[in-house]
Amino acid sequence: MNSMKRTFLKIRKDILNTLETGSKSITRIAYESRTTWKTAQRHLLWLEKIEGRVKIVRKTKRKIIYKKI
Repeated sequence: MNSMKRTFLKIRKDILNTLETGSKSITRIAYESRTTWKTAQRHLLWLEKIEGRVKIVRKTKRKIIYKKI
């Protein structure tokens, strides 16, 4: 088992790769990119606000759907 942590850049790259196949919820993105929900949420926020590489497609009280720009 690899005990090395992934860098922020690697995590963000994995998240963007999961969005190649279409819009997804944070839960689905976290599962497919092998991160926790909170980690995925924080990186998606960064990718949306700072880098402008993802966008919120739909937002409800219980679910946020992102897509890659």
